[in-house]
Amino acid sequence: MKVERYCTKCKKQFSWREVQKSTRNLFIRPEIECSDCGEEYKITILSYILEMFFRFIPILVFYFLMKYDTSNGISLIVFLVIGSFTIFIAPFFVRYVRVAR
Repeated sequence: MKVERYCTKCKKQFSWREVQKSTRNLFIRPEIECSDCGEEYKITILSYILEMFFRFIPILVFYFLMKYDTSNGISLIVFLVIGSFTIFIAPFFVRYVRVAR
């Protein structure tokens, strides 16, 4: 089981946008399909856990900022900045494995 960030069949690299779209819904284990050859890949378990962790960080930070009675405006700004940052960098850590047919 080799971990890939590109299609093993046609060597097309998955773009940031394709990875971001495939990981929008983390209630199911995300899949991505190569737009050139149609080969299917699933996110690895480690990447899935890491992706969930990235989504949880802004909520945790916001909780602690609100708990220690900081300004609501500052808490909201920090939440939005950290949330945007984690959404931006998360696809760079995602790895896929080919789905066996």
